[in-house]
Amino acid sequence: MGLVVAWGLCALLWHIFVCIPVQSFWTLEAAMTSLCQKSDAFLLVSGITNVATDVILVAVPIIMLGYTALPLQKKIALAVVLSTGSL
Repeated sequence: MGLVVAWGLCALLWHIFVCIPVQSFWTLEAAMTSLCQKSDAFLLVSGITNVATDVILVAVPIIMLGYTALPLQKKIALAVVLSTGSL
């Protein structure tokens, strides 16, 4: 959870300060004379990181079901219920 919050905060700050001065990100006149970083690489890494954390957050509770003392039928039912969170 802390990793997701830290990554979200980094992404937020990057999107705010991608251009110097900041207002040039949304103002066309200021964008002509500003310095903006290319966002292609960051957006790719951001997407990969978001997918990876989503998979981990869905997989951990399902893996934990294997260590419970529930019957197999209930484990499968709970895994299906928990998997619906990924939709």
